Amino acid sequence: MEPLVSEPAEVMVAERRVLAERHVRDILTHAVAHTQGPAVVVFDERCALACTLAEAYRACLPGAQFLSFDALGPEQILASFAPLLAGDLVVLIQSSSFRLGEFRIRVELFKRGLKVIEHPHLGRMSEAESAIYVDALAYDPAYYRGVGGELKRRIDAASGAVVDSGNGARLHYESRFEPAKLNVGDYTGMVNVGGQFPIGEVFTEPVDLT
Repeated sequence: MEPLVSEPAEVMVAERRVLAERHVRDILTHAVAHTQGPAVVVFDERCALACTLAEAYRACLPGAQFLSFDALGPEQILASFAPLLAGDLVVLIQSSSFRLGEFRIRVELFKRGLKVIEHPHLGRMSEAESAIYVDALAYDPAYYRGVGGELKRRIDAASGAVVDSGNGARLHYESRFEPAKLNVGDYTGMVNVGGQFPIGEVFTEPVDLT
């Protein structure tokens, strides 16, 4: 007789697949604004997380071309990008990092005006870290853009900052900062659309590095 309840590990994997599909759909819809049009997804199957993400993109991009990095040579994969036009999408799901040419392939794809979603180095993560990674793909545009914009405003206006470790150690920045950069999935007015995911960064450096 079949058990009525799946093993906990199987339940966790199933839940992760559902979450991955939901988050990928939000990234496609709200971050890179790709709901239709040509897309190429290059993936490998060297780790469970890469397989989970490939399944999520298959569900969200049923019309896309899916290419196994391990089954094809770099020449064939690069040839699959040739018919794509500016605004089309390339997704790279990598257990390590694909070697497709002399330069980083994301940069070359950006030069052609293609949207790029890159998930690199997935094989480095443990099972517990894989669950955190999938959670981190969640994309709430109002939160990311609202909080991101406010953090940028405060950093740009600050005359300095203190990083508190929580155990008594403090790092003091006695300088204003360069205008903060946002990586929050809002590509309005930007040349390139996409990048490495998960996202959610607001970053800068002191004007006076001394």
